[in-house]
Amino acid sequence: MNKLRAILVDDEESARDVLQNLLLRFCPDVELIAKCENVLEAVEVINKEHPDLVFLDIEMPNYAGYEIANFFKEINFEIIFVTAYDQYAIRAFEIAAIDYLLKPVDIERLKLSIARVKTQRNTEQQAQRLALLNNTLESKQLKNIVVSDKGQQNIIPIESIIAIEAQESYCIIHTTEKKDYCEQKPKTF
Repeated sequence: MNKLRAILVDDEESARDVLQNLLLRFCPDVELIAKCENVLEAVEVINKEHPDLVFLDIEMPNYAGYEIANFFKEINFEIIFVTAYDQYAIRAFEIAAIDYLLKPVDIERLKLSIARVKTQRNTEQQAQRLALLNNTLESKQLKNIVVSDKGQQNIIPIESIIAIEAQESYCIIHTTEKKDYCEQKPKTF
């Protein structure tokens, strides 16, 4: 498999350097092609380099990381948010981010995130998630969620969810369509 071409966006130089070193040491499937210190710089690099993956901090001056979606008609790259603030997790997934890493970044969680990106490079699944992203951005309301179930990404209308049942390291999402989805929680170390 070709290496994932990635950029990282963080306003703190030390955070960029730490993540770069982790990627170099532990993620041989990732080629870091650029480091950016803000969203506008990242938009320029993305338009020029067309990366597969963007590691994106959320709290930055001028534009929050999740606002990057406003600069593109179509997002054809995966997003992994890397931030010290867990209160943004829901917002990250609202814009179809593939994962969310808390600083300091755990090596095993980083490897798991990269593995998710590699499995999600399926064009059909990406198109579905991007349609969800565009719909969410246009309406400014969360109407659907993306749920992984048995390796597949499923878009579920929130209004169809009857209950969410927690069971150890996973949850079962019960829907009005009489279909259940099993979402495994990410491993934390």
